[in-house]
Amino acid sequence: MNINVKYYMRFLALIIMARMFLPIIFERITIPYFGYYVLFAIWFISVSLFSPHLFLNKVMIPIYLYAFIYILMNVLGFYDLNIRWLRAFLLPLFFSVSILFYFIDKKDFKGLSIVSQFTIICIIITCFTSLLGLQKYPNAVRLLGITTIEEAEYYLKLGIGGYGFFSGLSFTLPVFIYIFKDFFNKPIERVIMFLIIMLIADSIFRAALSAPILISFLAIILSLSGSKNIQRTRILLILIILLYILIPNRTIANVFYQISGYSTNTSTKVRMYDIGLAFETGVNVQNPETEVEGRLSRAPMALEAFAESPFTGNRSVNPEAGHLYWLYALALYGLIGFIPLIYAIYYQIKTVYKIIKPSYKFYYILCSFLYILLGLIKNLEGTEILFYMFFLIPSINFIQYSDHK
Repeated sequence: MNINVKYYMRFLALIIMARMFLPIIFERITIPYFGYYVLFAIWFISVSLFSPHLFLNKVMIPIYLYAFIYILMNVLGFYDLNIRWLRAFLLPLFFSVSILFYFIDKKDFKGLSIVSQFTIICIIITCFTSLLGLQKYPNAVRLLGITTIEEAEYYLKLGIGGYGFFSGLSFTLPVFIYIFKDFFNKPIERVIMFLIIMLIADSIFRAALSAPILISFLAIILSLSGSKNIQRTRILLILIILLYILIPNRTIANVFYQISGYSTNTSTKVRMYDIGLAFETGVNVQNPETEVEGRLSRAPMALEAFAESPFTGNRSVNPEAGHLYWLYALALYGLIGFIPLIYAIYYQIKTVYKIIKPSYKFYYILCSFLYILLGLIKNLEGTEILFYMFFLIPSINFIQYSDHK
């Protein structure tokens, strides 16, 4: 590969990651027409010029298949094609996968390592600036999706990460624990990495998004059970599951009551208390009174809509069910659209799993599991969420690589 092209593509990838994960810098840049879509266009043109065969790579085919079926079903009148679908899922999926496999295709593992390390640095900085901003505006993350454009820009300029940033960060936590356990050996390095993990966990908690908080707790617990010894990992996971079954619901509820008591954010306080109440008294989706019951009551909406039109989808499904991403997609697209969606995601995970080193496989599968689990209780659309899952998490595998490995 031409040396100038190599460094140009590395630099472009670094700019893209900074634009994605470092809002305190890029939201303050006033260069006109230099946003996310412009960067995507530049990346697309660059790949077309320097590595056009990448678009025919086998990992791209399932994405094309999913898009083709979606467009075909729209032409036939079953779906309602809109820019939101393109912006929220298809474009970032294509974007993140193409960046990852560009470096793999070119065997530029050192470049991939540089980009992934830089992305981690951007995330750490944004967690820190988010904590500072949330001290003054504790509900900023929750408001970013519903407030005015001016207010949203103000929060982002303060460096506060958005919904996608913290949602994706919650299921990415296992890779930071992997770095702590398997990457660093010196005590000072482990101390620094431990503090970084605490910073990330604290920022997720203070973002006051209940689903990411739950996923991050689960991520930490399960990550600590991981081991290079697969047999030992399985035994520990079985013990954790048995322990969960044996612990009384009241005891689990008390944990969430305690978390609610420690929280200084009203939204987090209420949601953690509701979760504890759900463990203690059960859930009533027929007459929801708490946040947990309200969220779970959307599942019957999606299932009923799916039952009405299981193959071609149901456009009349209640948008409220959109908070349960997988069920909503199943109801909205039907089996004809849902199966290609699942296959596109499954194929990416399967392909990456085959090429990563054995010591990383547990953490990669755990991140994938948590990503799927998050989609059962939260909306997964969002650029950062897909970049976490399909670029950053796989690229961490190459963080120790050089061009000669």
